[in-house]
Amino acid sequence: MLDYVLRIRDLIHGTILFTQKEMLLINHPFFQRLRQIKQNDVAFYVYPSMHISRFEHVLGVCRVAGMIAETLTKSPKWDEYKKALRAETGLSRSDEGIKKDFVQLCRFYALLHDTGHFPLSHLFEHAMDQWAGPDYSQKIVEWTGFEGFEKPHEAFGATLTRKLIKDIKIPKDIGECLLRLMGEKDLPRSNPLHVVKSVIDAEIDADRIDFVQRDGLAAGGEYGNYDVRRLCDSAFI
Repeated sequence: MLDYVLRIRDLIHGTILFTQKEMLLINHPFFQRLRQIKQNDVAFYVYPSMHISRFEHVLGVCRVAGMIAETLTKSPKWDEYKKALRAETGLSRSDEGIKKDFVQLCRFYALLHDTGHFPLSHLFEHAMDQWAGPDYSQKIVEWTGFEGFEKPHEAFGATLTRKLIKDIKIPKDIGECLLRLMGEKDLPRSNPLHVVKSVIDAEIDADRIDFVQRDGLAAGGEYGNYDVRRLCDSAFI
């Protein structure tokens, strides 16, 4: 469905393919910093093999999100949904174009969703919470200008997204959608972008599908063994 120019070999998903714009995003310094940020804080003190980085995790989430998105375009309600998506976002007017834009939007969102993480991931945020005290949420607004976030990595991710969209020249309509997805913690179910949000942030989503299997393997294979392809093929609008 998309045109791929880069392939990366992954421990969990095998070969993952990426588009030209995705490659530019991956190669950006703001994205490359994720190589140095551990996915699981200090869990390696208990599980010595758990040196997973946010970098490899978001590449895997992109792969899973793409599979889910392609399945969603085959949903019985797709035709109804794409009309609402066009009206809300101004994405491609052609039937094939809207499918590509939808899949690409989900994949971009997957790549970007963890860009704001600090060293040691959530553990660093817990320390910041204790330091800031009851004014934590307000300080996040002061630092980033984004409201409604209780975790600073989400607000900082929205800030970095604005810069990344400009630097790699993401198409305007998709870029505006990404800013809404990254900059708004919750989207109402009536908003068509809620479906995209749910691909990455829901009870069962691409984020969890990747890290449960990836973390399980790194911890010694004691959990997280399931069929990712079948799970993605079971999604529908």
